[in-house]
Amino acid sequence: MEITLKTLTPLWTGGVGGTCDRLHETGIIGSLRWWYEAIVRGLEGWACDPTSGGCIYERKKGESHEQAYDRLCDACRMFGCTGWKRRFRLSAELSTSRSATRFCLATLDRPDKFNYWWLAQVFANAIGRPSPFADVDMQVQFLPEDESREAALRGLLSLMSRYGGIGAKTQYGFGRFDWSGKLSDATALEAIREQLHTSAKPAPSQLSDFYTLHDFWHLTCLIPEVDPLIRRFKEATVVGDAPTFNRLRERYLPVSFDIRYKLPGSDEGLRQAYRMSHGKMAARQVFGTLKGDKRGSRVFVSHLYKKDIAEDHYCLNAWGFTEPGIGKEIRQEVEKMFPSAYTEMITGTQLLGRKGAGK
Repeated sequence: MEITLKTLTPLWTGGVGGTCDRLHETGIIGSLRWWYEAIVRGLEGWACDPTSGGCIYERKKGESHEQAYDRLCDACRMFGCTGWKRRFRLSAELSTSRSATRFCLATLDRPDKFNYWWLAQVFANAIGRPSPFADVDMQVQFLPEDESREAALRGLLSLMSRYGGIGAKTQYGFGRFDWSGKLSDATALEAIREQLHTSAKPAPSQLSDFYTLHDFWHLTCLIPEVDPLIRRFKEATVVGDAPTFNRLRERYLPVSFDIRYKLPGSDEGLRQAYRMSHGKMAARQVFGTLKGDKRGSRVFVSHLYKKDIAEDHYCLNAWGFTEPGIGKEIRQEVEKMFPSAYTEMITGTQLLGRKGAGK
């Protein structure tokens, strides 16, 4: 199975010391599993929590393979666990179709202000290094007895390309991609549903702390390139390699942090607006925090990008694993920042009920 992913924003697949100067297959596989778990839960399947022990394949005395296998969740059956290896091998390499890029982000803040300072601190080890921003050629080989799972992987990549991203740090704009072999939403979901087993499923994987399509929304925004804020972003302060930013800004603007956190010089910005309406603690629950009881973000925001350099608009994607009302608030705030934008929103409930959608 050969797949080429067209990257729309740079990939972040992990590395030593907070860098990402090359492609790591483990980062790709980790994000594939993460999304597979969320989709499985949305389809009423069972996905364990691997961070709390997860499944173990172990044949007890006098037990058959089927009995031990039956205790594995749907995600572990595909991606492996202790005692049970992953059902496929994946190798990936960057295409040479684009010139080399170096790490860069941008903000409307000056170097002595918070947004610039935060980005420069968090991504300090990445600055000055290469940044993977090229098409990804992947080869996937399933075990002979598991070749029927290939359709599920195609379905998984199809849904990730429309409604999420691949790799890590997607909340900071990385990992958006497209794929010419996408299945329709209905076909993709059915391919995954066919791999779910019907054994009794423990209830914990359905708790709201777990990411699931039941608590999901996705926002697509098309913003004319003549939009005043787009013009300002093209002249933003660069954190990292300015030549890379200047070369790419007509099709890629790495400004997710300003949009997601706080737009400098205003009270706009997704987290800022939510904090002003609901308070600091509520904002931490939704957007995550590195203070005290650390919590990952449930809201993800892409950088601005064009699928084709000839387009007259930039794309922005935001998605979250929250109740839909929060998605509606975020949609209103995006439309406030970009008054000329066309926006479209879908919820997980709508996605799960679609028939032939996304063709």
